[in-house]
Amino acid sequence: MAAIEKQTGKYGTQSDRFPELKLLLRPKVLRLARPEHLEALQAFRAENPHLDELLQAIQLRIWTQIISKAPLHLGGLLLSGPPGLGKSWLGRQLATLLGLSYLEFQLGGSGDVMTLAGSAQQWGQSAPSALLRRMAECPEANPVICFDEVDKCAPFGLHGLVTDILLMLLEPENASRYEDKFISLPARMDYASYLLTANDVQCLSEPLLSRVRCVQFAGPARECWPQLVRKLYRSQIDALGLGKWFSAELDDALCEAISARCSTIRDLKQRLEESIQLALQPMMQQQRWDPPATPLQPVLPPWEPPRENRIGFY
Repeated sequence: MAAIEKQTGKYGTQSDRFPELKLLLRPKVLRLARPEHLEALQAFRAENPHLDELLQAIQLRIWTQIISKAPLHLGGLLLSGPPGLGKSWLGRQLATLLGLSYLEFQLGGSGDVMTLAGSAQQWGQSAPSALLRRMAECPEANPVICFDEVDKCAPFGLHGLVTDILLMLLEPENASRYEDKFISLPARMDYASYLLTANDVQCLSEPLLSRVRCVQFAGPARECWPQLVRKLYRSQIDALGLGKWFSAELDDALCEAISARCSTIRDLKQRLEESIQLALQPMMQQQRWDPPATPLQPVLPPWEPPRENRIGFY
C-alpha cells in the first residue's frame, strides 16, 4: 500500500477510495486438495451421470494434487453448449464441493477491458479492476473464477480486447505476475481456477482454445429429470427459507408434470419458482403469517403445449 501511495500521492489517497486494496497486503491461504474432496465429487458424480466423463477427469486431477500435497486447482476449463443447461451452475457446484470461493464475471456484450485490467491512475475516474478488488476480498488465493459467455464479448474495444486479458490469465507464467494497470504491481493470479462458458466456440480464437480444456456440455438425459426436479425444488425451498411451509418432497405426479413442461435446466428453475409463488398466493390473500398445518405443494400455472409450427395464418 505504501508503494501505491508513493506512486499516486498527487492523485489522491487511493487507500481511502479503495479500502479493499489493503487486503492485498494480507497473506491468503491456499486450500489444499484432501480426500474428502474426492468423496464429495464422487457423490456429486453419482447424482449427475451426464457429467461423468468431466467429473472423472477432475477427480483424477484432485487425486494427483492430494498425493503431491498441492493446492486445489481445476486448470482452465471451457464449457460449451446451448443456453440454459447449467454451465455456470456447475461452476458454483464445483466451488462449493471443494470449499472454494466462487467469483463470476458476466462478459456477454462486454467490451470494457477495465473490468479485468483496471485503469491507469493518471485518469480522473481511474480504478482498480473488478477482478483485483474481488480477489482482494477473497479469503483464499485459489478460488474458482468463472467468465460467463466469453463468446459474446465485444469483438472490439478502445483499450484492447477482453479476450486478450483472458489469454494472459490462462497462461500460468503470465498469471503469476499479473499486473493491474491501477496499482502497477504484480499479483499472483496463477493459483485461481478459471472456468469459461460459451454457447458457440466457433467464434473463439485458437490461442484462447489452446489454453483451456474444451468440454461439450450436455444436459441430463430425460430419465434423470425427475431426480433433478426434486433436487432443484429442495434447493429453492432452502434458499427461500420456506422449509416449514412446503413438503420436503415433491408429489410424483407434480414432478413428472414439471419435467414434461420444460426443455432446459433454466426452464425448470423458473417453472419451480413460479409454482412455489402460486402456492403461496392464497396464504397472502388470507394474510396468514405462520406455516400451514399441512405442508404446501407447488401449484403449476396454466400451460398449453407448444403449437406445431405451420405456414399460413393459423
